[in-house]
Amino acid sequence: MKFILPLLCSLFSSSLFGQITITKAIFFKAGDTIVQNIDNDGSPVVITNDSSGAFLWDFSGLQKQGVNRDSIRGVLPSDTNKLIFPTASIIMPFVNFGNEYVEVTNTEVRGLGLNFNFFGVNQSQLYTKGKRLIQFAPITYNTTKNSSSSIGFAISLKAIPFLDSILKQLVPVPGANLDSIRLSLVTDVSMHAGAFGKLKTPYETIDVLRIKQDNKTSTKIEAKANLGIIKFWVDISSFIPIPLPKDTQTVYHFYSDKAKDPILSVNVNKSGKPTRALFRANAAVPQDTTKPKDTTKPKDSVNVHIQKPNASADAFKIQSFDQSLTIEFPQEYVGEKMEIINELGKTIYTTSIAESNCKIELQHVSPSILFVRLVKGDESLTKKVYLGYRE
Repeated sequence: MKFILPLLCSLFSSSLFGQITITKAIFFKAGDTIVQNIDNDGSPVVITNDSSGAFLWDFSGLQKQGVNRDSIRGVLPSDTNKLIFPTASIIMPFVNFGNEYVEVTNTEVRGLGLNFNFFGVNQSQLYTKGKRLIQFAPITYNTTKNSSSSIGFAISLKAIPFLDSILKQLVPVPGANLDSIRLSLVTDVSMHAGAFGKLKTPYETIDVLRIKQDNKTSTKIEAKANLGIIKFWVDISSFIPIPLPKDTQTVYHFYSDKAKDPILSVNVNKSGKPTRALFRANAAVPQDTTKPKDTTKPKDSVNVHIQKPNASADAFKIQSFDQSLTIEFPQEYVGEKMEIINELGKTIYTTSIAESNCKIELQHVSPSILFVRLVKGDESLTKKVYLGYRE
């Protein structure tokens, strides 16, 4: 009995810690911009875990070697592809290949199909077999979701004259003309939230759920046979003299309830070694960067460098009232961008700074903690403010 009680306590604490629930608040919407830093070297990671089953993933060694920026667009009423994708609500870039029309529901984000350019021909194709899984919610420890989808890229053989005669030799269909060829890609996606704990990046340490995503892809080639009024597709994959590509890729996504995009996504090779990482370009919850610095020289030290106050930070002043902010901007930020972010890391207001003083009315219940961030190129100033608190 004396061993059973500690075991039950351990299991209970593990269960509580593991039930980090991530809601549909992470789902993308029109107007969102995904900004991620790229590390192509697969920086080393230190992984530890404790008796509760919680992990600590230390990716603090990630290096910014590039930036990936994707904009999420809405589907306009005038969009002609709305007839093909009637339930689509947003459009997302698809791996530098084209655009994916995406359906967002209360529990899932799934791709419906692609708009792309194939051999100079613009095409819009629905996925067959099913919709491609992108995100789901709620996400709790040990949940799993799967999807299978297929898409075909067709082109007339008239566009590639030499291919017609080659195919007729490879695929003799008595009495039929082959007028088109179609390359089909089949993708099976499996997502499993199999680990939880804390993730350390160059910007922050944050509670996360880790999702393992396995993407299995295979290729099929078909030719369209024309027998007068009868037309049908013939699978000619077995006639192709070279192996058709197929692959399995594994990506680990680290999700938090503080951000829509994953805090970190890591591609790994078959031995499990990281090969590429995409990580947030800033912390999910911004830090106050304008707090006054302590310039007091320590008594027991010598040759201490005393930093001068930041002039821009000193000129960045805010007065807060019940439902409004009066802000004084540094002169060099006039004409630049201002964002107001809530304590969950969500941007609730964005504007261009027209003059050095302004008043902003907010629809927030007091008391609230907000972050006001000024952005100028690669530089930014962030200040924390409490509604109802006066500096």
